Amino acid sequence: MNIRQSSVAIVGAGAIGATVGGWLVEAGIPVTFVARPESADRLNRQGLRLYAHGRKGQARTIPVLAVADATAIRHVDWLVLAVKNYDLETVACDIRAKVPGDPPVIALQNGVENQAILPKHFSRVVYGVVRYNAWRDAANEFGYERQGPILLGVLDPSLGDERDRAVRLFAAAFECRAEQHIADAAKCKMVLNLTNSITMLVGFGLRDIEDYDAFSRSVSRVMYEGMQILRKAGVHEVSLDRGATWRNITAARILPGCITSRILRNGMKDMHITSMGQDVYLTNRGATELESLNGYFVRLAESIGCDARYNKALYKITKDWLAQPGKRPMHERELWARLREA
Repeated sequence: MNIRQSSVAIVGAGAIGATVGGWLVEAGIPVTFVARPESADRLNRQGLRLYAHGRKGQARTIPVLAVADATAIRHVDWLVLAVKNYDLETVACDIRAKVPGDPPVIALQNGVENQAILPKHFSRVVYGVVRYNAWRDAANEFGYERQGPILLGVLDPSLGDERDRAVRLFAAAFECRAEQHIADAAKCKMVLNLTNSITMLVGFGLRDIEDYDAFSRSVSRVMYEGMQILRKAGVHEVSLDRGATWRNITAARILPGCITSRILRNGMKDMHITSMGQDVYLTNRGATELESLNGYFVRLAESIGCDARYNKALYKITKDWLAQPGKRPMHERELWARLREA
């Protein structure tokens, strides 16, 4: 099949779905977005605006096609599911009932929950680990750190050809590569995502971090403990290109705070509000990835008899905070004090 003749339906027009879809359109690949009615109407009228980090003034408008109901899709070669795990079951049922045939699926969720949900509805699923940051500035305007990479892999070895076809599709538009150990890669990425709840709690992206020493202590303890949980569960480290390696995570745990806080401050200069922060502060969705990410590690630690002092405390603090009305960011010193007391 000629890649440039492949038609793609992208379900979900958030930061990841929008950037992937926009890049594919720019590469000449036919894309149809499936989005909420107001989002679909806006995309059809105004197009999709994308810009690279630091170049907001050079944002480009990409004309796109969007529909509000999957029944409008008569034929598609690929389904890209870019919705969060908490919406995935509902979306999968709806798409399966409305889209004819059994097209292959590319799943772009954080965590591993999609590995249990999607095989119930689709026979050919390629899983993705997203390794770039993207964010929403306005209803149809999105920024991104860089164009990829996305790692793609399959759980069923017989689907290797589907994985390779998916890699060729994405690689025509942005950086993408095949990953042989996608299950371990997804869990390694989750260690990095554990800190999404920390950045959400302290309002990163909405307020300046005032105490990077306290902030870095919370981040390093939670990530190091998460890494140890994975090791004891038999997970092997997979290279995720840029980002914290297990060696760096270990170093951050033992280095003086003045050094780790400086490293973290520099590393976060190019970061924007995380998806969990957007869910709470910007879109008021009433749902987050807490259970799929932090909750997963707490349950995994319990199942293997592993200590998870910091992650258990962070999970409880976050859950209690989310249950409060009128949420306001917590100071990073308060968060570290509560984690330290656990």
